[in-house]
Amino acid sequence: MPVLVQINSATTFTGFCGPHDNALFKPIDEGNLVPTREQVFLLHYRALCRELYLKRPSVMTNQLLRELDRGKPPTVQAMLQGLVTARRSVIDESIKQLEADKASGDRALLAQDYSVISGCFLVFRRLTTIACSGFTQPCYDFSGGQIQKINDMSRPLFNLSFTLLPNGSGGIAVFAWLQDADSVCRPFLTSLLAVADDRKSDALVQFVFDSFENYAAQPDWWDNLPVEAKTELEERMLNWTDMRPWDAKALVPGCRRFADWDFDTARWM
Repeated sequence: MPVLVQINSATTFTGFCGPHDNALFKPIDEGNLVPTREQVFLLHYRALCRELYLKRPSVMTNQLLRELDRGKPPTVQAMLQGLVTARRSVIDESIKQLEADKASGDRALLAQDYSVISGCFLVFRRLTTIACSGFTQPCYDFSGGQIQKINDMSRPLFNLSFTLLPNGSGGIAVFAWLQDADSVCRPFLTSLLAVADDRKSDALVQFVFDSFENYAAQPDWWDNLPVEAKTELEERMLNWTDMRPWDAKALVPGCRRFADWDFDTARWM
């Protein structure tokens, strides 16, 4: 379940040294997000770098799991070794795709050519009670439709970055992707925009708890949620893990209300 942390702990990514971080991300760290295409690119690039930074050590962590079958029956050993091998294939493919995306981002950054990025952002009139920055590979959209298969190793999974931040007197949700991911990410956003305006905030809360671990929420928002709403969000934190089967309808807004940030407008980039 969510725990209280200091605000600096909730917002710091240590993958870059201070001077380079300050210089590179100044357009998104100072002032409001418009957002310009450069700002959208930088939000995407930072989320991408963080994802790659965290993914690379998982190769070693996965390898350590091979030692867990010592003393177990042969059938259990075979199952565990098969699981570790399968996980290694998925991790390797994910890192390969992330490194290819970062190479594209590096070239764009050096050339200051931000046309490689596509995106969509939603503006809210009220301050968002959650902040999030993350990277994901959407497989099911906000209507429950499948847009890519996570277990299909014959083709790469397309990546999507997501940033949710307070912005001035309201809030903004920014989705971004490289243009070669347009066939997956654009339908995903189209399904979100089709959600009723007064349910878009609920849909985004579900998306955050379902898809990411790098987010922070205002304590009073969490404390004031009904017990049933808290329980559902805590259960959503297990989605897409080994502890819960995949749920095609996970992002479809249900009867539960989580937030109302008063949706204003949306724009494609």
